[in-house]
Amino acid sequence: MSAAAVPSPSASPFGFVGRMFVNPAFDYLLIGGGLSLLVFPFLPPMDMALSGSSVVELSALLLFANSCHFAASTVRLYTKEGAVRDNPVHSMVYPLLFLLVVGAGVAWDEVLGRNLFYLYLTWSPYHYAAQAYGLAAMYGHRSGSRLDATDVRLLWLVSMLPFVYAFVHAQASGLMWFVPEGWFAQHETFAALRAGVRNLVGVLVFAAPAALFFKTRSGGRPGLPAISYLILLSNGLWWVAFQYTQAFGWATVAHAVQYLAIMLIFHVRENVAGTPGWGQVARVAGLFYMKCLALGYVLFHVLPYGYVAVGFPLSSSMLVVAAAINIHHFLVDRVIWRQRNDKNLNVVVE
Repeated sequence: MSAAAVPSPSASPFGFVGRMFVNPAFDYLLIGGGLSLLVFPFLPPMDMALSGSSVVELSALLLFANSCHFAASTVRLYTKEGAVRDNPVHSMVYPLLFLLVVGAGVAWDEVLGRNLFYLYLTWSPYHYAAQAYGLAAMYGHRSGSRLDATDVRLLWLVSMLPFVYAFVHAQASGLMWFVPEGWFAQHETFAALRAGVRNLVGVLVFAAPAALFFKTRSGGRPGLPAISYLILLSNGLWWVAFQYTQAFGWATVAHAVQYLAIMLIFHVRENVAGTPGWGQVARVAGLFYMKCLALGYVLFHVLPYGYVAVGFPLSSSMLVVAAAINIHHFLVDRVIWRQRNDKNLNVVVE
């Protein structure tokens, strides 16, 4: 790489906007979470949407966004060159374990199934926070940011604040998974402490990114681009502004849109050589998305009935299947994004 291509230590060559994957509108709206902020004032409570006249539209949204997103990590694992060779445990053993865990969870739903569901509810906010950290750091790296080791640690801590808020505030998971129901009602001091920690973290969710902004730009260094802060703030807004149940539902939709957008970008870059036309991009991206849609439909809408066919209740089958799909997604996701020899990592800096 020539010296002219190296970013100046005093300014990013891409400015505060940052270097995009597609263009500012696409990246800021879909990956940055800007679209979720635009629709935020118009969203009904999740429980009302599920029981009202818009239930059909919401069901379609969950299928085309959420279900596809959970299936996308598995589709990417199997469509990458050498997937079985490089990841024999995840590609061959995990699917069998998944079916066994679901069967055991449905059979012992009061013990294993319920705790599997609580694990999924507790893990999800952490997964979203980790994705926010990864995307914020990725855009910083692409945009020529100069972050030292302390900056990176602070970015991770700031990214984790929404997870901490969700963990303390959760109603049927997180902290309440480990504390008996009604315990806080009997111990007012600890209830007040819990409320105080929740409120403090809720403030830090929005104040900490501002502190990070000034810290990373000290000494004239190029700090993180604006889209990195938008990613952090949009993830935090869902958990703080909504009541917990609503936050969980709508945050999942926003996360799914974000995840599918970046996944499609990486998949297209990996499978299309040179400078392709929009028709070729649409074909490759569309085929990948249709595979995700088909797998998502089978997992969420067909698989539970397989357990019903052998005598298990539909309600517990659907809940345990959903929990197991999420946990499987979390585990596979760590593999497909953390391989040091993945040639697609060059997409970040190309």
